[in-house]
Amino acid sequence: GQICIISTGSQGEPMSALSRVAVALATKERDERLVYQARHDLLTGLPNRLAAEEALAAAIAEASASGEQFAAMFLDIDRFKAINDGLGHLSGDRVLVSVARTLRSGALRNAFVARFGGDEFFAVMRGIAGPSHAAQAASRIADALAVPTLVDGIEFVISASIGIALYPRDGQDAESLMRSADLAMYRAKAEGGAAFAFFEEHMDREAL
Repeated sequence: GQICIISTGSQGEPMSALSRVAVALATKERDERLVYQARHDLLTGLPNRLAAEEALAAAIAEASASGEQFAAMFLDIDRFKAINDGLGHLSGDRVLVSVARTLRSGALRNAFVARFGGDEFFAVMRGIAGPSHAAQAASRIADALAVPTLVDGIEFVISASIGIALYPRDGQDAESLMRSADLAMYRAKAEGGAAFAFFEEHMDREAL
């Protein structure tokens, strides 16, 4: 009264134990790859927006329990459209990869860094003591990006507009913190770029 099911290969022959292990490992590798791709930007290898939202929610939960402050930052590369239009998207992509490498190895090497798409990056910096500490971090980011980098035989000096929002002052959930940092970044860009700006309450009223 028992039914025995035997796995078979493509020719209908029984699969060996070694073959079944190989299939299981291939399936596991595929699943891990899909999970990675769902949470990472394929161009730069940085986490994407979904992963950033999860990391920001985790940072809020931990900071709420410990009473610490931290900074959420939006970074937008200045005049990036000119690079894409003048040199082509391939060169633009290589500049983005270079910026991602600089952020990971430079001033943000101990922070969570993500790419949201286009020329927009996002960072969560833990252990920020206050606005002056966040301003120092933003200045270090600007200095790291300003070091000339060679892409396709052309030397680039990159600058960025950086918007800063502090938890819990500028938002107590992931959505509001991201919005505050984004509004501050647009203020920095409107003032000419190559600068950073902190979120202020009037920015929200003006946006509305």
